[in-house]
Amino acid sequence: AVDAAPALIAPPARPPSSRAPPAAEGTMLDLRAGGSRLAFQLLVIRTALEKEEWGAVSTELRALLTDAPAEAHMWRVLFASAARAHTSELHAKIGMRWMVRLLGKHPECRPVIMAIAHNCMLVASNELALGEYARLLPEGAYVGERLPLPASGGAQGSARGPRAEPLVCLCLGVCFLSQVVKRVTVDAHVMAAHAFSWLSEYADQRGHNQEACYNLGRAMHQLGAYEFARLCYERALAKPGELRREAAYNLSLIYRQSGSVALAHAVLREHLTI
Repeated sequence: AVDAAPALIAPPARPPSSRAPPAAEGTMLDLRAGGSRLAFQLLVIRTALEKEEWGAVSTELRALLTDAPAEAHMWRVLFASAARAHTSELHAKIGMRWMVRLLGKHPECRPVIMAIAHNCMLVASNELALGEYARLLPEGAYVGERLPLPASGGAQGSARGPRAEPLVCLCLGVCFLSQVVKRVTVDAHVMAAHAFSWLSEYADQRGHNQEACYNLGRAMHQLGAYEFARLCYERALAKPGELRREAAYNLSLIYRQSGSVALAHAVLREHLTI
């Protein structure tokens, strides 16, 4: 079935830029100053990862992040380990209450805000996730109770203020897209316009590389716009990167759905044959 296609992927946490991102509030880990206790915690995490003991991984990572909430790579490991665990344990393993307490101590720490927004998405609280992602927009971009469309490039975009980070644009687009597919959503067409506005901004800032083309194709695929999804997947296949197999598989699903079984087999033979 077409619905079996993989979900949107998240880009690297730090987007390519000539300028370093602003320093997040919170202490960064100093491995040289951590002593034997920190070395032991890291050893426990490594061992637990190898044995797939996700509860131990979560416990040790939360202890480290309590002291150093600005460590973005630690948050990535925490969410990756939670994703490998059983879905019913996701919320408990990450710990929303713990993250909210952490945010109270470090209200401007961007990795903590991003983590809370991601966790809201995991438990389908899209409205709360939108509010948290909006806090990561540049100053002045969040107006009243509505999220604005992203500033475009060029002189007009510069006059409207700084552009949001590509990761934030992607997350906002995915969040709006999740609202669109809900049957109870009012004005779904407005939500879709917001979703693709943010996704287009993300793709522009990524230079329409393979990752961006794949994500745009997956978004179109999810909404049933198969012709646009096909074009995006074909562009992704024509660009260098590590998503060739995912794009080829999704493209084959579209061909099969349209009745072009021969084209689906041709794509699979070309890109997925070992």
